[in-house]
Amino acid sequence: MITVCDNARDACPYFPGVAAQVHWGLPDPADATVEDEARHAFSMTFDTLSARVDALLALPLEGMTAATLVDAAATIHRAEYVA
Repeated sequence: MITVCDNARDACPYFPGVAAQVHWGLPDPADATVEDEARHAFSMTFDTLSARVDALLALPLEGMTAATLVDAAATIHRAEYVA
């Protein structure tokens, strides 16, 4: 399971059976108050998440343990993947 904003991480419910959980903190694009800024914020969030998910899906997921998957996802987050 991946959470993406600090509010979600702080209030994230427990999901039984989830072996791997990582937090990819991103600013909440809904916080933008000006329409042009909001469009840009949502676009940047989409591009960032899209690049991170692509990087995650490029991993050999079937052969990874939960711990190695969490480490790899954290590395992807730290790498600041942006399309």
